[in-house]
Amino acid sequence: MYSSGQQADFNKFINKLTVYCGLSSLIDGYILASIGPALIALGPLLHLDNWWTGAIGAGALMGILVGGPIFGNVSDAVGRKKPFIIIPLAFAILSIAICFVQSTTALFVIRFLFGLVIGADYTSATSYLSEYSPAHRRGTNIGIMMIMWISGMTLGEVVGYLVYDSVYNWQIILGIPAIISLWLAWARRNYPESPRWLMNKNRVEEAAVIVRNVYGPSADVSMFEEKAVQNASVSELFKPYYLKRVIFAGLFWATQVLPMFAIYIFGPSMLKAIKLSEGRDLLLGDSIVGLIFVVGVVFGAIIIEKFNRRPLIICSFVGMAAGLFVLGLIPEPPFWVIVVCFTVYAISSGPPNVLDWVYPNELFPTEIRAVGVGVSTMISRMGPILGTFALPSFLEAYGIQMTMLAMGGVLIFGLIICIFLAPETRGLNLAETSGAAPIGTGAKLAESLERKNEVCGEAVLKDDID
Repeated sequence: MYSSGQQADFNKFINKLTVYCGLSSLIDGYILASIGPALIALGPLLHLDNWWTGAIGAGALMGILVGGPIFGNVSDAVGRKKPFIIIPLAFAILSIAICFVQSTTALFVIRFLFGLVIGADYTSATSYLSEYSPAHRRGTNIGIMMIMWISGMTLGEVVGYLVYDSVYNWQIILGIPAIISLWLAWARRNYPESPRWLMNKNRVEEAAVIVRNVYGPSADVSMFEEKAVQNASVSELFKPYYLKRVIFAGLFWATQVLPMFAIYIFGPSMLKAIKLSEGRDLLLGDSIVGLIFVVGVVFGAIIIEKFNRRPLIICSFVGMAAGLFVLGLIPEPPFWVIVVCFTVYAISSGPPNVLDWVYPNELFPTEIRAVGVGVSTMISRMGPILGTFALPSFLEAYGIQMTMLAMGGVLIFGLIICIFLAPETRGLNLAETSGAAPIGTGAKLAESLERKNEVCGEAVLKDDID
């Protein structure tokens, strides 16, 4: 075992890193969802029609589609530390700039730029945390990031409700991320580079210093060795072995988040269509739905390392589809049916929300991990972009029942993808999950290092070998 002091130091490091990665996820979620309540004021002010409302609602998603693969490639080239500091600074600048928009075009452009930065954060922050996290904590740590992301989306609705009557309501809603982003950039300044990334750049001595500082003096840098992917580049993702993983990660993610983004961004319009509330109460109702989503993600984070990935994601898609199909099949459902169906959908969405970020980081080796996550992110945004852009017009033309049935159909497609393509990665280290090492290699390495350290009177904590 580690000495108690070394174990405590490592726990403190990884817990703090999880929080700092999670805080940018909270900002990501807030930025994505807060446009919904802001548009209540901005719509009349900028004379937005359904086309522009959908375009602005989807603007950040379009940016993520572009930013994910581009900045994923950048992160694989320059490391995890630099984006870790630059990203919150970019959030702060854009959050200040959006408070001064006076045209539809300017609002759309800034929302698109927000998406570029969020796409960069998705790829670098999750890779950074995954590469530091022990195998037995990786799912839980990424789950905490997702809890903070979904909490950020809900916070956007809550803030909209609280400042609804203010004459500066949309500026307050859209400007708040600047405050936490500036602090976060400062707080992250001293965090070290990923030793796994350094090892794959042959910077072994630098990696060894960080490993000893973080994992303890007895830690061996060889725990981060992986079989290198020959001539690693974006093109590697389109060879059969990794292409299958890209398709799976991108499509299950896309089909899972399309209904969720639609509910968050246009929740007030959907609640109005169900005839649940009017005016400010629409935001209150949307906030309550958001809180149920938070409960679902907390549930997902708790069970993520207790059940195998594959059956967990398949069962979750069944639950999500069932909740929306019932709402679509019952004309003017009573209030209790609406509550039960939304709750079933939201709770069932919890595990897939966590796996949205866990799976992509497990499926690709270090050399192409961030760009692999980036390409998966790009594919995953295509569904929400289409859904968010089209939803205002679709809802007006076909009504709430057909909207729910259409979103349920999307989830059935996602279920089929999971049944045929979802791999099992629970309990394996990153070299094993990505195919860079045969399954079982991590356990053998852990046993070897344990024997080596026992000779010296110490043992490395077996579960912390990733």
